Amino acid sequence: MSKKQKTYTAEFKVEAIKLIYNQRRIQKSLDFKTPNQIAENFYRLAA
Repeated sequence: MSKKQKTYTAEFKVEAIKLIYNQRRIQKSLDFKTPNQIAENFYRLAA
C-alpha cells in the first residue's frame, strides 16, 4: 500500500469514527434509543 493510500485509509477511518460518535451524541442529547436499547428494555420488562 502506498503512502497516499495509507493516508486516504486513515482519513476515512477518522471520518467514520466522527460520524458514528456524532450520531450517538446527537441521539443521546435528544433521548433517542437505538434498536438494541429498545430490545433490551422490552426483554427486561417482559422478564
